[in-house]
Amino acid sequence: MSLAKSEVVTIAGAGLAGAYLATLLAEAGVTVNLYESRPDMRQENVGGGRSINLAISRRGLEALAAVGLSQQVEALLIPMKGRQIHQESGGETFQTYGAQAGEGIYSVSRSGLNRLLLDRAEATGRVRFHFDSGVESVDLDQKMLRLNNGSQVPYQRLVGTDGSGSMVRKSLLEKTGRFQAEMLDYGYKELTVPPMQGNFALEPHALHIWPRHRFMLIALPNPDKTFTGTLFLPHTGNPGFSSLDTSDALQSFFEQNFADALPMIPELGQEFFSNPTGVLGTIRLDTWHWQDHLVLMGDAAHGIVPFYGQGMNCALESCRQFFENLKNHGFQWQNALPDFVQNRKPQADAIAQLALKNFWEMQDHVADEKFLLEKAVLNSLEGLIPGFRTEYSLVTFTEVPYDDALEQGQEQKTLVKQIVGNAQSLGEIDWQNAETLARNYLNQHQLRSAL
Repeated sequence: MSLAKSEVVTIAGAGLAGAYLATLLAEAGVTVNLYESRPDMRQENVGGGRSINLAISRRGLEALAAVGLSQQVEALLIPMKGRQIHQESGGETFQTYGAQAGEGIYSVSRSGLNRLLLDRAEATGRVRFHFDSGVESVDLDQKMLRLNNGSQVPYQRLVGTDGSGSMVRKSLLEKTGRFQAEMLDYGYKELTVPPMQGNFALEPHALHIWPRHRFMLIALPNPDKTFTGTLFLPHTGNPGFSSLDTSDALQSFFEQNFADALPMIPELGQEFFSNPTGVLGTIRLDTWHWQDHLVLMGDAAHGIVPFYGQGMNCALESCRQFFENLKNHGFQWQNALPDFVQNRKPQADAIAQLALKNFWEMQDHVADEKFLLEKAVLNSLEGLIPGFRTEYSLVTFTEVPYDDALEQGQEQKTLVKQIVGNAQSLGEIDWQNAETLARNYLNQHQLRSAL
């Protein structure tokens, strides 16, 4: 019997990462026990939890292709070619995501994708589902799970994919004690933009942003022709969630800041005061594993803020890299776990940093003329010079490691400021000099990468 087929792996959390990893392992012959605190979402309407629309791009799509879901997921996707910026003046501008033809990201239903992944895991015939059975704690010495139904279950290998509030991580931290949570003084509230006259109320092939410096509203399209709007706002202060405590205050706030969006959100008051206020933060751990029998994955290991559209993409890529690492080590967990964490953690730390940076960019800089000029220059260089990719393109349209993309982005920031100088428009750019500088940068980076 092969090492893979002799393994019984327990996964805590049947969300996107858990269902996906269960499929990878089961297809390799591993028996998987998948525990989930909620009912089977394919049978019951499961409320609660995070519901921000997901953006899926190259990394997530490649992960789904690896388990044969490319065609099935297409029905859930809405392509978004760029950002539609709604200015305070009432005007709008469109910023493309990619400099190359056909590049964009996709809006996808979180619940729809989760159901698809659960079906795929079930189709392997090697995944045993245990719904309404959430992990409350783990005895790492005895290799024993304590479930929320009062039962205790032994395990051989355990993967914690139980999200940002992971109870598996909590048990791990009782051993390691090393944990950092950086919470933003911002929260989010979801709102619905229904169809107008049977069609989308906004351009469906764009991510809509109303940037207002210290806060912003965004909207992503859904297959049912609604948009999920999300208001990001400080918890306290004025404006802040704490100050929007009456219907009149809420109405006045939207009239002053989102006048064009207000008529498109007819249930604003009802949704605002009934929907929960979500929290935003970054989770960092010194290690994601314990000995040879426990590892964390996805938000349980590396929760990030949702401002680069990479949370789910990163989680699926982590699962895929973990599985490849496990195979490369012949399913010897004592060697695979530390090797995986050593190689993957710098990438997770990098996308966490990039997501925070994009948060400030989305709510402020997307309306800044100098920022837009620098972005336009970099996008132009990407179209002119083969092999030149902006930081955003590296993250979104390639599988280049996140830490490499972060490093190149920092170098490009210096490069573009040198190119732009005091120019106020693309017509004032010395393009011959710009191409020379960009080619030199690219050659130097490729040389360093080859060493």
